[in-house]
Amino acid sequence: MGDLYENHLKYWTKTQPSDVGLRVAALLDEWQGLHHFDSRAMKKVDWSNPLYILLTLDHGMSSGQLATYDFSGLTALVFLAHDHCIRLDVQPCNGTHVKLVFHPRQRSGSMPQRHPGLEDAVTEWRKRHPRLPVIDNKEETP
Repeated sequence: MGDLYENHLKYWTKTQPSDVGLRVAALLDEWQGLHHFDSRAMKKVDWSNPLYILLTLDHGMSSGQLATYDFSGLTALVFLAHDHCIRLDVQPCNGTHVKLVFHPRQRSGSMPQRHPGLEDAVTEWRKRHPRLPVIDNKEETP
């Protein structure tokens, strides 16, 4: 994670990033590549916060990118949050911006302390929501 600081974070913060800041930077780097984020937005992030990281994205970064299949940025972001054991909260900000709030967690503990891995989250989802029949939208020929 030292490379993340040397290559990116040192340009966005004058303070030493917290472990939380480094974990979130690693997640964001996997998600979009840190070099693709707007420097003005990244300079507003408090990378030294030991509790959470808040990033505000504008329409250029989030519009069309927070989707589940084509332009599947939302799916990728959720999967990465599970892989990195970081709770992600997506909040509306205004008509053109969204806030992403990242809270680090651990794999076990009480509800506000833990975050399941992706496989565990899918298993739990399937227990509560059994698969629905496949919907086929193809037009039938007479």
